[in-house]
Amino acid sequence: MNPASVNKADRQATYLEAKRTGDWSAWRAAYGDTRKVSEKKIAYDAAKKSGDWSAYRKSYGSTMKETPFQYDGKFFKSAESMQKYKDGQFWGKYAAADKAERKKLLAQNAQYNQRSSWTNEMWDAWKSDSKRKQVTKSRGWGNFAATQDANIAANKQKAAAFLSKRAAVKSRRLTWS
Repeated sequence: MNPASVNKADRQATYLEAKRTGDWSAWRAAYGDTRKVSEKKIAYDAAKKSGDWSAYRKSYGSTMKETPFQYDGKFFKSAESMQKYKDGQFWGKYAAADKAERKKLLAQNAQYNQRSSWTNEMWDAWKSDSKRKQVTKSRGWGNFAATQDANIAANKQKAAAFLSKRAAVKSRRLTWS
């Protein structure tokens, strides 16, 4: 046994007792406070107390995101991405709203109402164009085009038979004078 091992055993016994009881005063009295307060913690406490964070941020940076593009508690890298987010929020509300609410939303957010100055001719052109696109799209699904063509041919055949029968009946009609 040597003095170093005795000191080590005493230190361990004091540590275990402090850990068991939660009272570290005997440990600190014998061995001092081994918890070292970092410079960062000191600077943090000083900044928190004074409210001036410039020296702290200069030394350690900031954990807060810093960007000029902030909206709705979110941070964006560019104005374009922030605008996309705003647009998505608007169109989400618009899609969930009923017809009357949609009119109110467009009235409140005129920048999204891209058809406010459309004439009747423009509306007609848009409707015919969208109808044409829908027909083209639906004809691309599976065997829809073949089924549609067969139905149209059958309808034309039935119509031709009906019209020829109707014409024959009209020509056989007797007229009494």
